[in-house]
Order: sequence, then C-alpha cells, then structure tokens
Amino acid sequence: MTKTKSLIIYIIIMGIILTGCGENGVISIPGTSNTDNSKVETSTEISIPIEKFRSLNPILNKDEDVYFMEKLVYEGLVKLDDNLIAIPAIAEGWSYTDEGKTMIFNIRGNVYWHDGKQLTSTDVKFTIDALMRLQYSNPSIYTKNITNIKSVAVNGSQQVMIKFKSLNDNSIENFCFPIIPGHQFYGLGDVGKNEIGFMPIGTGPYKVALSDEVQKVVLEANTQYYGEKKANNTLTFKIVPNKTEAVNLFEIGDLMVAFSKETDRQKIFGDKNVSVFPYISNEVEVLGFNTNNIMLKDKRVRLAIATAIDTSKIIEEAYYTNGVANDNIYFPNYLGINSTEGLIAQNIQKATNLLSEAGYINRDGDTFVEDSSGKEISINILVNSADASRVAAAEIIKNSLDKLPIHTYIMLKDWSGYTSALSTGDFEVYIGGWKINENYDLRFALHSKYNNVARYANPILDGYLDLMQSGISKEKKAETFIKVKAILNEEIPYYCLAYKTYAVATSKSLQGLVNPLFFNQFNQCEDWSYIK
Repeated sequence: MTKTKSLIIYIIIMGIILTGCGENGVISIPGTSNTDNSKVETSTEISIPIEKFRSLNPILNKDEDVYFMEKLVYEGLVKLDDNLIAIPAIAEGWSYTDEGKTMIFNIRGNVYWHDGKQLTSTDVKFTIDALMRLQYSNPSIYTKNITNIKSVAVNGSQQVMIKFKSLNDNSIENFCFPIIPGHQFYGLGDVGKNEIGFMPIGTGPYKVALSDEVQKVVLEANTQYYGEKKANNTLTFKIVPNKTEAVNLFEIGDLMVAFSKETDRQKIFGDKNVSVFPYISNEVEVLGFNTNNIMLKDKRVRLAIATAIDTSKIIEEAYYTNGVANDNIYFPNYLGINSTEGLIAQNIQKATNLLSEAGYINRDGDTFVEDSSGKEISINILVNSADASRVAAAEIIKNSLDKLPIHTYIMLKDWSGYTSALSTGDFEVYIGGWKINENYDLRFALHSKYNNVARYANPILDGYLDLMQSGISKEKKAETFIKVKAILNEEIPYYCLAYKTYAVATSKSLQGLVNPLFFNQFNQCEDWSYIK
C-alpha cells in the first residue's frame, strides 16, 4: 500500500470518529456537518397523562392512575413476575412455621426510605396495623390482603412474624401491598387522614420530587435504590381533565405515553402518529352455565355448547380484536402453565355428537333433538343490554348454536334485571365477566361455599382452590393449578370467550423497552427516553 493511500484511509477513519460524537451528549449523524442543525438530542423527561386524583397516600388511594404511579414509589414485601409468581422485594426471604399458621419475613438490611432513613421491621408492622385499624372505618383497596392476619410482631429490626386466623388465606401473593414509613405519621390514626399536600415517601426506584395536585406530579430517580434496576429518567404525570382527549398532546410533543382500556381504541389512536402495544388485562369475558339447570347439569351438554362457539369471531367482531383466546378463566399462562393447549376448536358435528352422547337425539323426525321424555333443548342467553360488546357476542353465539338441533334465544335485560336473574338462577347460560385481583383467588367464581353464580360444586376442586391460597411453595402451587385446570377443562362451568387486552400508545420517538403488565403499567420504564 502506498503512503498516499494510507493517508487517505487515515483521514477517512478520523473523519468518521470525529463526526460520531458531539458536545454535551449530542450525537451528530456521520456524514453531516454540525453547522446544518442535523443533531439528534435524547431527553429523559417522559410525560404521561393522569386524571385528577384524591390522595397520594397509598393506603387511602382509590384512583387507578395513582395506584400504578405509586407502584414506582412504594414497594411491598414481595412483588409479582410476569407469570404472577411472587418474588422478593423488600423481604429477601420468607418461611412458614407452626404448620402454616405463622409466617416469618426476613427484611433486607439495605433498604432506605426516600428521606434517607432505613426501613426496618417496625415499618412493616406499622403498615399492617394501620390497614387492620382502617378495615372497618375506612377500608383500603388492600384491606382484603390483611383480613386473615391475626397479629403481627417484630423480632429485631429485620424480621417480622405474622400469625393467621385461617390456613386458607395466607398465600404469599397477598403481601404485595405497599409498605409505608411509620416515622412519617404521628400514629396509626393519622394514616387514615386525607391531608392536602401529602408527600409520598417510599423505597421504590422513583421518588416524588414535586407534587402539585392541580398540574402535575414529578418522579425522579431514586439514586439510593437497593435494586439492580436503577432509574435513568424523570417521569412527569400531567393532570388532565380527560385522558382520552389527552392523546392530542402527542401531536405537539407534549406527551410520550398513554394507556387505554377502551374496546374501540382504534378510533382513539388510529389517526395519531404513535406506536401502539397491546397487553393482556385481568378482565376475562365468559359464557357461564347454570349447572343447576336439568340440561346443563350434564357436562357433555356444556361441552357441546362450547364446541359450537367460534371464539375467534367473537374476539374479532365483538371485541374489535382487542382480546386473546384462553382455555380457562385464569390468567393466560398463569404460573407459567401453558393455557392454549386446551383450546376448543369450533366443530358443529362434534357438538351434535356430544348432545347424542348425553341422550339428546331426534326422536320425532323434526329438526330438533329431544331427551327421553320428548322435551327439546331450549337455551336462553342472558346478557346485559347496556354492554354492546357482550350483546354482539351473544348474537354471534346464537348464530353458532342455531346450527345445532336446539332452540336458542337471547334474553336482553337491563342491569337490574340482569343481576336479578343471575342471583335467582333464572337463566340457562349468561355472558359476563370479571376484573380479577392480581393474587388470582378465583374461589368467588368456582368454590361451592362462595355462592358462585354458576351454582357449580365440586368438593375436590374446592380443596385445590383452598390449597392454592395457603402457604405452599410456588412449585406446589403450580402442581395444584395443573389439577385445577384439568377439572375446569373437563367440567366447563364457565367457557372463556376472551381475555381482554389493553394498550399503551407511545410517541414514535420513545426509546426503551415497553412491557406493561395489568398490575404494573410502567414495568421496565426505568430506561425510557425519547429522541427530540
């Protein structure tokens, strides 16, 4: 190689290096001049809309926006991973003693409140005592988590001992509620006072830098956070009259992230220059069976109805594709167990065969099947007339069931009539749904002693459901859930029509991983930034 060629290559290499970085973190695009204003700047100030709230005290809070925001400020003894399995948070470990009647939490020694004071076992006791004191006079959204606690005591500065009233409500997932600092209050009675200007003090990856109840709440990185994942940005929650209308702020660069639960959210985000990421909610839509009904007592009839339904069409047309299929009413892939293997494919012939197996055959030569006494099957689909998506789902289900040799009708009721029919059992099948708590205790829907709307009773399932809410290991809980799932897939007291999805919309310039969870919208937001 000649000296001239070497010199040219050297000049080219140096030119690339020098144009790669500018001053003050500004990156210049290689091949451009710093004089043509072609610079890319990165900002770590992220704007998010929230609606007006009533309190920033996590124990008193009833506002959903604040609930998610405070997940970044406060922490529980444990937290949940993507599969709803409890993992350590403030507590680095826990164990059950006295045959499960007592639980011992070992508190981390390197956790500090945002004001610099160390968190101790006394703060945990103070929080639980406050929740127990308020459970009747001013119930918190976390009251249900502590109703089974009999007493709480400390053993030194880093250990908490909790005694339970019952063995059926002491699961580790109940301890995700936020721990508050005892030194911020004069006493337990002050926790229940909704003071204007309350300033949250937590232990989470963000701390409150500014709280203006009219304009905004600003969270900045907690540089003393004990966790491996440190925040590298500032989150500004701007108070707006209506979050749906706030999406217009995307167009002027005054908004970076917005969340929506609306079924027709395509109308909200459709004409905006944003990226939209759907995620699975904790709202499940079901077709419930009255298992006390003489026809529907037979699980083969319930399975026949489920086999005739086209859930993909329901998701697409009734819920505008804002849902996912699931083979049971628990959260998709709950505890890491696959929940699509048992999906029922629509098969009209198979459904007809199931009716025959249950003793319903065409005995008089017409187009309908009858039982041994000559009675034809007649199915009324109960639905709330005010819920457009469920009414549309009912129409699709009826069209599917009309392909079977049975009679089907839609029974539209207003909310009062709908709930009355459910409570009295005046229905064959109904369309409804639930928004389920993150600890996924589904005894209200399945346990025979909880007056479930399906009138379903299975003593073996009852035992499994109680066991899942007791102090068993995550491995034992997963094993038990596999048995629960097998029973539900065979018995079908409810048929899952869809798990609704929510969505987060972000500015096209937002950088970082967007991975919201229904119980933690801002999951992995610590590295969010955007290119100006």
